[in-house]
Amino acid sequence: MGSLIPLLLAPAGCCHRLACTSSGVPVCRDPIVLEGVDVSSHEPNVNWSEVKRSGRVFAFARFSYGLELDTEFEANWGKMKKAGLVRGAYQYFRPRKNAAKQAKLIADWYNEKLSRGELGPGDLPVTLDIEDNECRSRAGLACQNDVVAYMDTVGRAHIAHEAGISGGV
Repeated sequence: MGSLIPLLLAPAGCCHRLACTSSGVPVCRDPIVLEGVDVSSHEPNVNWSEVKRSGRVFAFARFSYGLELDTEFEANWGKMKKAGLVRGAYQYFRPRKNAAKQAKLIADWYNEKLSRGELGPGDLPVTLDIEDNECRSRAGLACQNDVVAYMDTVGRAHIAHEAGISGGV
């Protein structure tokens, strides 16, 4: 599997016991955590059967880098399902590019797949991946406005699921 990026997902409601920190903030003890991976054209020829055998249960494939479609996305999308993985599509956000156009690109794809019956149980909501240093270097409000414009466009596209947001640390 080489350079695949490991991901952890703690689904809402999957917490068995709550505890509080010394400041009174509730935290989840013993959460159910699922392991998965995220891939893009930087990891060509992923062996999805090996990913599944490794105990991973989900995977996200990059749909696009801003407005540039990921060249491995369609191949990864089909192979993730064939391997029996829960799958999701993420869009690497480019804050200096038109946020609404980025959102429309993935929303159109999602709605087309949905209308063909190619999405359903086992498919995760589309996810906006905010990692770019461009967002950190811009005034916080400008980047925030871009993200709001993106999420508004996805929402107006009537995507069946809520969109998610992820980011690097």
